[in-house]
Amino acid sequence: MATTTAARSNGGIGGGDALKAAATILTIAAMLIGIAAGYGQLQQRLDDACARIEKLEDRVELIQVSNTQTQVDLATIRTDLATVKTDLTYIRDLLERRQAAP
Repeated sequence: MATTTAARSNGGIGGGDALKAAATILTIAAMLIGIAAGYGQLQQRLDDACARIEKLEDRVELIQVSNTQTQVDLATIRTDLATVKTDLTYIRDLLERRQAAP
């Protein structure tokens, strides 16, 4: 007890106070480790989410390219159908003229 009293009077930390300080330091260290681990998990989740977003953006880009190609194909089909319609009209006119001719 005399040592503890002497240590306190000399500005030192007593035995009980040293244990409390050590416990507080360990508690703070454990909390910091937990925070760091939580931050690491959060960072990993963010990285995973970013990777998924990049993959989805790539898929959207492919779909847009495919959609553009489909629109070009449809325009080509419409042009071809218009040509066929013109040809059929011409053939129909020829047949009508031949049937009308004596």
